[in-house]
Amino acid sequence: MGSTENIAGNSADLIVRWLERSVDRPVAEWLAEARSKAPGMTFSQIEQALALAGRKVGKSALAPSESDLAEADAVRPGWNPRSWTLADAARTSILLSLVGDQEAFGDIYKNLCRTADLATLLGLYRALPLFPVSQTLDWQIGEGLRTSIQAVFEAIAHDNPVPAEIFSEHRWNHMVLKALFIDSTLGPIVGLDERRNVALAATLVDHVHERRAAGRAVDLQVWRCIAPFAEGAVLDDIVPLIESADRGERFAATLCLVESPDPAAHRLLDALAAEQQAVASGSVTWQTLAA
Repeated sequence: MGSTENIAGNSADLIVRWLERSVDRPVAEWLAEARSKAPGMTFSQIEQALALAGRKVGKSALAPSESDLAEADAVRPGWNPRSWTLADAARTSILLSLVGDQEAFGDIYKNLCRTADLATLLGLYRALPLFPVSQTLDWQIGEGLRTSIQAVFEAIAHDNPVPAEIFSEHRWNHMVLKALFIDSTLGPIVGLDERRNVALAATLVDHVHERRAAGRAVDLQVWRCIAPFAEGAVLDDIVPLIESADRGERFAATLCLVESPDPAAHRLLDALAAEQQAVASGSVTWQTLAA
């Protein structure tokens, strides 16, 4: 990953380019002026500039193309602005002018989150990958994850590399479990494979038992987190997936068994010949299953 300054500068250039193809020239000129003046603004003036930026560009989706997403990932690995609005982009372009002083920026960010309406708050959290992580910013991430508002939680947990990069194992596991608790999805969580761990897998096995006992569906990505630790009695929990009429569940069973360290898993795969072929060819992965 590049330095904070490089990420801020390069991402700002990219965002400005996206905005300039979507907004009128007077609006683009106003945004350029706001970015240049932002470092000298008071907090109240920053609030006003962000509010006005949102009104000027509107609430339409940013709608980045596949090449835009590739450029975003190149500038900041893991940055995926697929859910951004034009207002998110406009506000973020202004905020990126303020990141030179990390401690001061953390305080500005925290105070903006305290006073923001929901739409602005979502944009502030979506932009986290582009901002320098300070102690204050880390605290604010925790505040966001404690919310009962699913959209706010997902603005942090989804399409955001920051949690995987900075969270302890305990904090990471708590975020994954909360996603399930609030009926969010696991697929868009960045780093889901890299952060798999024994403690999380054990807790998720219990989660499977509880959901089944209540007659409720299980997010197939739960098995993704369990897969490298699926052995012994856990294999018995996979049998209902193997026998399911639902093709997605059979694919989840196959992907899970392929990663299992237990030799007995390979015998269970005998009942999933067609699914094994699809997995071996690469046409079915945990990512395609999530999609």
